[in-house]
Amino acid sequence: MRPRLRAHLPQHEQSQRHTGSQPPVTDRRMVPVLPHKSRTGPSRLLAVGLLGIVSVLGLTTACLPPPTPVTKPFPTDAYLRSYFVSRPGVEAVAAFDANSGVTYAYGPATRFHTASTIKVAILGTLLVRAQDAKRPLTTGERNLAARMIEFSDNAATDVLWSAIGRGSGLAQFMTRIGMRHTVPGPGPYWILTETTTVDLTMLMRAVAYPNFVLTNDSRAYILQLMSNVTPSQRWGVSAAVRPGQRVALKNGWMVVQNIWGINSMGRIWGSDRDFVIAVLTNGSPTKNVGIATVEGATRIAMRGL
Repeated sequence: MRPRLRAHLPQHEQSQRHTGSQPPVTDRRMVPVLPHKSRTGPSRLLAVGLLGIVSVLGLTTACLPPPTPVTKPFPTDAYLRSYFVSRPGVEAVAAFDANSGVTYAYGPATRFHTASTIKVAILGTLLVRAQDAKRPLTTGERNLAARMIEFSDNAATDVLWSAIGRGSGLAQFMTRIGMRHTVPGPGPYWILTETTTVDLTMLMRAVAYPNFVLTNDSRAYILQLMSNVTPSQRWGVSAAVRPGQRVALKNGWMVVQNIWGINSMGRIWGSDRDFVIAVLTNGSPTKNVGIATVEGATRIAMRGL
């Protein structure tokens, strides 16, 4: 039985609403590059043939969603497994290494409610709609976006959720960036969107690295807001940041019948390293226990990369 929806509205996030406006690489493209060994070899001919088919159909490579990544276990998989056994609830973690192009995952198929991590996708949807209309965001939209990302303001999110067409609008954006295993929340309940850690790394890849969906200006804007979250919300994947590195992140939390779901995702880059990472959990008895689980998992996962 699904819990009463009102229980999904996290009191801690609501209490941190902000009513004023705030001011607001190794890169790999998400769209796959067709392999070639020589100018005349079979792979080259295959690439030309596929591009010819695309041309005949009146499509461009920009129309092709990126493939679901094949994941590998983390080098520290055994330590992650042991750690999660010692923690309450259910957990999953995934990371994409931009230098190697490898996606690592623990529990890649496990789905969780996104809580406020989905706010990044809501902003991405808003920006793509503005791009398609060949217009910038309005002052009002930018103010709402800053409140939604930097302060996790749920009221601002409600307005933008309606502006993008709720779940149907979000689904169009997610299809374009390859989030194949995410289901938008019903009606007004964006917080009940269900996803996997691997899908959240696809979202962060669209934000972090050049692609055919978000322009460089749009990506830079999202990263700017994620780099400027209010200090009380800078926990989570930031636990793995080393000297000389930067982090852009978005966290989410929700409580249902005294059971907490604590999530964190972001990009960590600098000092010749560049990753996007997502950690999803459910079943912690308190918010602080959940945060500790997320940060512990982040440190272990990143230790071997």
